[in-house]
Amino acid sequence: MRNRRQRLGTTSDILQNNAQLQAWGSSSQASIIGIRASFSNKSEARDFCINLIEIIRSAGIPVIWTLNVKTAKNTKELLVIEVMKQLVLQTLQLNETLRTERSITLSAHRFQSATTEQEWFHLLGASLAGIPRIYIIIDVEVLGKKEDGEEVCWLGAFANLFEEMAKRAIYTIVTVALVSYGSTLTSATPSPYNHGIIDIPRKKEVSVGSDKEKTAPRGSPASVLNTKPEQHHLNIGC
Repeated sequence: MRNRRQRLGTTSDILQNNAQLQAWGSSSQASIIGIRASFSNKSEARDFCINLIEIIRSAGIPVIWTLNVKTAKNTKELLVIEVMKQLVLQTLQLNETLRTERSITLSAHRFQSATTEQEWFHLLGASLAGIPRIYIIIDVEVLGKKEDGEEVCWLGAFANLFEEMAKRAIYTIVTVALVSYGSTLTSATPSPYNHGIIDIPRKKEVSVGSDKEKTAPRGSPASVLNTKPEQHHLNIGC
């Protein structure tokens, strides 16, 4: 329990003191950020993402994710379609507005007929309707390639999704974090949604001073989140 509180405290410290993360999390429109670590400190990146999910959930804000859970017995990379299926299923479980009999029937039909990455992104957008704000955490290291063997450009794919949602009058604020600790992650692609990349420091590089502990208890979700449910707003560093 103590180790868990310490890990949450480290995540809270990073959230509180990183203006780039604050801008990403508090944006009033869709936004994407890259979270990057080296292979040698991938455990810190995983801990950061798990803790970030816990903090968001503890504030009652919807969050969906796909993280790298590879083990010695399970080293298979997932196709992009499989990742999108996971995200859509999680969203449908969260979205109470789509739990009518008609919506369930329609969703089942679309689910069975979707065969391409584009169709699954379309399904994700449709499943988000009615949710004020949602956070999506994707570990890009869990991915293989698209079915045609090409790499997927996640920034471009989500940018297209956001524009499609706007055209369909789906006003959900989608806040995306793409996590990498092995492959190259760059922010060269220009986009109004792109909030750049932050690097996760090694544990020894994270400084936790007494002043921080006075202003916000370590690991306290209230120290990094605005928890008013009607706002559905991640206020990092408040």
